[in-house]
Amino acid sequence: MKLEMRHIYKSFGAVKAVQDVDLTVEPGQIHGLLGENGAGKTTLMNVLAGTFAPDSGDILIDGNKTLNMTPLKAAELKIRFIHQELNLCNDLKVYQNMFLGQEEKKKSGLVDKETEIAKAQKVLDYMNSGIQATKVVAELDTAQKQLVEIARALLFDSELIIMDEPTTALNNNEIDNLFNIMRQLKSEGVSFIYISHKMPELFSICDKYTVMRDGKFVETGNFSDIDENIATELLI
Repeated sequence: MKLEMRHIYKSFGAVKAVQDVDLTVEPGQIHGLLGENGAGKTTLMNVLAGTFAPDSGDILIDGNKTLNMTPLKAAELKIRFIHQELNLCNDLKVYQNMFLGQEEKKKSGLVDKETEIAKAQKVLDYMNSGIQATKVVAELDTAQKQLVEIARALLFDSELIIMDEPTTALNNNEIDNLFNIMRQLKSEGVSFIYISHKMPELFSICDKYTVMRDGKFVETGNFSDIDENIATELLI
C-alpha cells in the first residue's frame, strides 16, 4: 500500500494542530514520524485513522483519493492504529480481543469460538509470540499486550500499521523482538508509521523520516542521510 497525505489541515477551535502537512509512505517502508510533544504527530495519525476529519487536504491510497475517512473505512482500507494506550479489554481472552467487533459467526448466528481461537493462534504462532490465544489479557505483560495488538492488525491483513510510542514500557529484549517482527512484516510488504522520541530506535528501525514542528511539516528524507545530531536539530 502506498499512502499519500497532501496539504492536511486540522484545527480545534483556535488551536491549529496540523497545518499544511504532507506525508508519503511507500509499501514495505518503516517511516519515522518525528516531533516534540504538541508537534501534531498524533493528531495527523488520528486524521489518517478516521478519528478526526481533516479541515482540508487529501488522503490517497495507492493513488486513489479517499473521501470521508472513518475508523471503519480505515479498517476496510487495511490501516490499523496501535495507540500508546493499548486498546485491549483485560477481562477478555486474547482471541476475543483480536476479533472484538469483527467476530466469526456460525450459520446459527452464534460466535464461532473454535474458528476464532484457531485463526488467532495461527497469527500469534507466526509472530513467535509465545502467547496462547485462550489466555486472559489481564495475565499478559505490557510487551505481550503490544504483540496482541500487532497480531490483531495482522489477523485482518493490515497493510499499514501506525505505532505511537510502542516501546515506552518495554525492556531491551522486548524491543529487539518487536523490531524483528516489524522487519519480517516489512519484508512481506507491510508498511509502518513509527512515532517515537527515542532517536536510537528511530535510526535502528526506520527507513525514512518526516519531521513536524508546531503542527507544520519541516522536512522528509532518509535516515541514512542524517545523524542523530541533525535529527535533533530538526525538531527544535
